[in-house]
Amino acid sequence: MNTASTLRSDLTNTLVASAVFLLSLVVYTITLTPSTPFWDGGEYIATSYILGVPHPPGTPLYVLIGRVFSMIPVADVAVRVNWLSAFGAAVTVLFTYLIGVKLVRFAFPAGPDGEGAGRARVYGYVGGAIAAFMAAFATTFWDNAIEAEVYSAACALMTFAVWLVLRWYERLGEGNEDGLLLAVTYLVGLGVGIHLGVAIAAWAAVAFVFFCRPKYLKRWDYIGWAIVTLSLGVGINKMTFFWAPLVLLVTLVMWLATGKLRKLPFWASIVFILGLSVHFYMLIRAGLDPAINEGDPSTFKSLWLMLIRDQYKPQSIFDRKTDIFFQFDHMWLRYMKWNFALGVKQGSHLFWAPPLLLAAMGAVVQILRHRRTAVVTWVLFLFLGPAMVIYLNFSADEV
Repeated sequence: MNTASTLRSDLTNTLVASAVFLLSLVVYTITLTPSTPFWDGGEYIATSYILGVPHPPGTPLYVLIGRVFSMIPVADVAVRVNWLSAFGAAVTVLFTYLIGVKLVRFAFPAGPDGEGAGRARVYGYVGGAIAAFMAAFATTFWDNAIEAEVYSAACALMTFAVWLVLRWYERLGEGNEDGLLLAVTYLVGLGVGIHLGVAIAAWAAVAFVFFCRPKYLKRWDYIGWAIVTLSLGVGINKMTFFWAPLVLLVTLVMWLATGKLRKLPFWASIVFILGLSVHFYMLIRAGLDPAINEGDPSTFKSLWLMLIRDQYKPQSIFDRKTDIFFQFDHMWLRYMKWNFALGVKQGSHLFWAPPLLLAAMGAVVQILRHRRTAVVTWVLFLFLGPAMVIYLNFSADEV
């Protein structure tokens, strides 16, 4: 592909991406909740406005960003914080489009002489736009895009992280691409301050990196990081962080002495911890006794109990609250179909079947044509879908 056609392709992609972003943002803004919603939305609006501490696990990054949005000099505070979700959702739609374009182009690459490049570009634009708008106007996502909730902002970080991982793959072999993995690691650590689900992006990234670099880590890496993980776990469980820096230092010295240090895993752990450090907001803010201070995480012990959501005490996945087939069929698949029903009477296949069939076809085509990137989408789907059904273990009468 010559330079001129590359520039035209980049410009077209930018224009389509901008249109996708703006259209979804406009729709979300028009349909935005005009006041304080029920459920957690009112709590998030209030805690953002006063810099309080909401229910566990505390969502410190969301509160801090919400505070910035609460100061926008338009409308009232509730609308401003609600619009944070609209903006985050539009960013998610944008990166969903960009991810879709990359996945389609990986699956349908141009020939060595540029043959089929134009067709591949069109496939990318169309495929990316369909993926973006299917996500944008699915019932659940749209609901969360128009009220103060953590899910849109979490999805924005998650899709950005996935796009960065795919960008890393495009640059594989250049020699400086691993900086993108550090960015992903930092974003994931930071994103946990919005919602724990952001960490699932890390599983997809790790699986993808190992699939592309199966022999990257050696025996000393596994031994060293096992020591670090175990020591950090013991240190945190004892409510003290004394062992954490000490063990990191000893392990680093060990690696340096043996010449077995891998810079990427070490620095990835450092930037991940830096991202997680946003949770110290709760420790600081709770000590100032704000009007909303749930869990009062003013000590390391109470902070830890907040982070692990101790008050909810999740039940063992082996002790099912109801029949697992009911959980998968009635509570997950039925709910998924609702997202595409568009108000059509329950049981109708007219609207929900084509999107799900299209998604299934796309998944098969991706596996057949580009297995490496299929790892990303399948890990995300499995961990955000079936694995969540097993882990959350809802009872039959839960919302």
